[in-house]
Amino acid sequence: MVTKEEFETMKEHTLIGASMLDKLEHYKDEKMIKVAYQICRWHHERYDGKGYPDGLTGEQILIAA
Repeated sequence: MVTKEEFETMKEHTLIGASMLDKLEHYKDEKMIKVAYQICRWHHERYDGKGYPDGLTGEQILIAA
């Protein structure tokens, strides 16, 4: 079992992955990179808004995620 603090640290992986993709300046306009960014950042969002990192709800969550 992880502690609350460990879980909060673990949740940062969505932002870290998205940030890594965001730094690929040469490929920023590539469709694959844009979709990969969406997946990395929002794959833990929930329809009810209780997900992370942004607490998106319903149709705010892109289909790729």
